[in-house]
Amino acid sequence: GQRSIPDSYIFTRLTSPRVGSDARPRNMPKPADVMTILGSPFAEKLVTADFGIPGYQANLSSLKSEFSSYPNKTWTQTVYWSWLHSLRAIVSPKDRHYPFFMRGESWKIKSLLTALASWSELRHDTILYSKQSGAEMGEGEEEVPPKPPQPKSYVEPDLEFFNRFVLLVEQTGTTLSKHRLLSGEYLRKFSLFLDRLLKLREIVRKEVLNSEISGDEYEMLMSFSRDISSIVLPEQAGDIIDDKYKQMALVADVHTDFFSNRVLEVAVGIPQRIYVAVKDRSGASRVCVGFVYSYYEFAQPMNARLTDDEWKKNFYPSKASGIEEKEPA
Repeated sequence: GQRSIPDSYIFTRLTSPRVGSDARPRNMPKPADVMTILGSPFAEKLVTADFGIPGYQANLSSLKSEFSSYPNKTWTQTVYWSWLHSLRAIVSPKDRHYPFFMRGESWKIKSLLTALASWSELRHDTILYSKQSGAEMGEGEEEVPPKPPQPKSYVEPDLEFFNRFVLLVEQTGTTLSKHRLLSGEYLRKFSLFLDRLLKLREIVRKEVLNSEISGDEYEMLMSFSRDISSIVLPEQAGDIIDDKYKQMALVADVHTDFFSNRVLEVAVGIPQRIYVAVKDRSGASRVCVGFVYSYYEFAQPMNARLTDDEWKKNFYPSKASGIEEKEPA
């Protein structure tokens, strides 16, 4: 049967009839509710407009106290809980021990969107497992040019997140192996992914300590995306896999409002570029470019829940059109 999950519990506590009145119901929750409970001050700013709804602020405060009191044993009891535990590190406020660019409002927005997008993927991948909440009605031989200087890549220096993420990957691999849900190929893939992740964590540790990063570590960062691609795709796949399975856009409904016959959809689009000014011992001052999640949330008629294929059409036009990937209007 479906399992109770903490985020659906939060939605249930923060929607009618637990909060609200006939004059001012709250039948549709906000994903920011979950991120507020997970510790995001910026998400809480997004829900203050609902403080006037009877019972909402009191229930939100009660949930914040409840979840903040949970020990690590609770936060790591399942892979699902551990995933949320990792997101807590992403949205938590960053103090003076973090780089300057991670302490501003723009980074808080970026971190919240990252956490929401990752949570959307979690809900999408567990949609049949998790019990949903609901507001109840009741070439050539040319001369070889000199080798250019080695690019100085950078990893987001959030050591607490990487510590939790390592535990999440280890727990996921152990759990799936225990229940014999991984083939030999994917047992190897988990091992390879964990190896790369441990190397990333070591680089983050050096960044936090302002220690020097080795040339081999920078080489690893330069090939990281290629390595991850080979880990994610099945071995010997070649061109057999349809391109749509390589596209990251996805959508999931996470709450049902039976009063208005609508569902709350959360979705991930194509990644967006981010530019960050960094300064460290190894690479000095420079601008680094990377990619971050894009995130969407919207209401949809209950009888017109979107499928992944329908959602992908907003970003990946057919090859026949000759149009490149685009953002939705």
